[in-house]
Amino acid sequence: MIPISIDEILIATGGELVCGDKGQVISGVSTDSRQILPAQLFIALKGENFDGHGFIGQVIDAGAMGVIFSDEFIPNGVCAIRVKDTLVALGQIAAYYRNKFNIPIIGITGSNGKTTTKEMLGDVLSKQWRVLRNKKNFNNAIGLPLTLLDLDASTQFCVVEIGMNHSGEIAYLADIARPMIGVITNVSESHIGHFEDKEAIARAKFELIETMGKEGIAVLNADDPFAARMAQQHKGQVITFGIDNKADVFATDIRENDAGVSFVVHWNGSKTQEIFIPISGRHNVYNSLAVCGVLVALGIDLNLAARGLSEFNLPGYRMEMIESHGIRIINDAYNANPGSMKAALLTLKGLACSGCRIVVMGDMLELGKWSRNLHEEMGQCACDTGVDILVTVGQKAAFVAAEAQDKVKTFVCQDHVEALA
Repeated sequence: MIPISIDEILIATGGELVCGDKGQVISGVSTDSRQILPAQLFIALKGENFDGHGFIGQVIDAGAMGVIFSDEFIPNGVCAIRVKDTLVALGQIAAYYRNKFNIPIIGITGSNGKTTTKEMLGDVLSKQWRVLRNKKNFNNAIGLPLTLLDLDASTQFCVVEIGMNHSGEIAYLADIARPMIGVITNVSESHIGHFEDKEAIARAKFELIETMGKEGIAVLNADDPFAARMAQQHKGQVITFGIDNKADVFATDIRENDAGVSFVVHWNGSKTQEIFIPISGRHNVYNSLAVCGVLVALGIDLNLAARGLSEFNLPGYRMEMIESHGIRIINDAYNANPGSMKAALLTLKGLACSGCRIVVMGDMLELGKWSRNLHEEMGQCACDTGVDILVTVGQKAAFVAAEAQDKVKTFVCQDHVEALA
C-alpha cells in the first residue's frame, strides 16, 4: 500500500477524528487483530460471531497507528476515527484508494468458475506484468476492499473476483473496484435460495456490467442463455466466448485425456492459437476462453494465454487429483452447487477408468424452494454420466440417491463418519 494520511481517511469515510493528528500517515489497513503491523490502521468490524472492538487494546499494543470504530468508547494512544458503520468505511477507504491508480482492473463474476478464471488470468498476465489479485476467493465486502488496498506503485494489472449471494452486492463491490473489463462466466442456480429464480440471478450478475457503463468492456459466455440479452443491454463493447454458439472467441478441436485438455482458439476472424491446459473438464475450457476474451479486449496476443495456461494449477479442492494404492481420488469438495456438481460428473465421465466410478456427494445449500428438485436432477445426472456407485451424505443429498437408485448402486449416509464406514 502507498502510505496515506489520516486526513485522507477522514475525507474517504466522513468519519469523526476523536483522538490523534490527522497529519499522521498509515502504511496499511487490517481487519485482523492477529496480523496487525506497526503503523497500520485497524478497522474494527462487527459480525454475527465476532466484534473487532474487543481487540482494539491488543492492536494498539502491537503498534497500530490508528483505529476506526463505531462504539461509544474512545481508544487511547492512537488516532481514533468514529464512523457509523465500520464495514461501510472499509469500502469507502478502498474506493478512495483505488482512484489513485490508473491501471486496468478486471472484474470477474458468475455462478461457477470465478476463482479458477481469476487465477488463470492472473497467472497469464503475470508472465509479463506485475498483477494483483484476490487471495483465495476473498470476493466479498471485506475481501475485495482489502485486495484493492494492496495496490502499490508497481502494480500493472488488477484482477478481482466479485461474489454475491443477494441482489445489489455486485453493484456495491463493482462501484468500489471500478473495473474497465467485466467478465460473467455463466449463470446457474448457485445461491438461488436468495432469489426468485435464475432470471433474478442473471440480473444480479449483470450489475457488474451496468456499473461499468458504456466505457466498460463486457466479456460474456455466448453459450449461456442469458448472454444475448446482457449483450443487448450493454451500451459498450462486448466480447463473447464459447464453444457451441457463434462467438468472438471460440474453441474447436477439443481433445481431452488424463493429462489435460487441448483445443484451438479462434479470434479476430482468422487468428488461431493452440492451447493446452493440464487440468480436466470442458468447463475449464470455458474458463480458459474467458481469459482469452479478456486478452483480446486488452489487445494482447493469445500466445501469452498458451504460455500461461500450459502451466496452470487449479486452486485447492477443485478437481484435485490424488493417486493412492492404484485408486484415483478426485477432490472437488471446495463448494457444491448444481452447476459445479454437473461439471464434475461430466468430467468424471470423460476420464479413462478401468474400474468403477464412485461418487460421494453431499448437500447443496442455499437452494431454497428448488432444493429437492435440483438434488433430484443431480441423481439423474449421476445416471446419465455412468456412475457405478453413489454415496450421499446428508438429508438433502438423500434426494439424489432416491432419484438414482433404480440405475445406480446407492448408499445413503447421515454424516461423513457413516460414509467412511
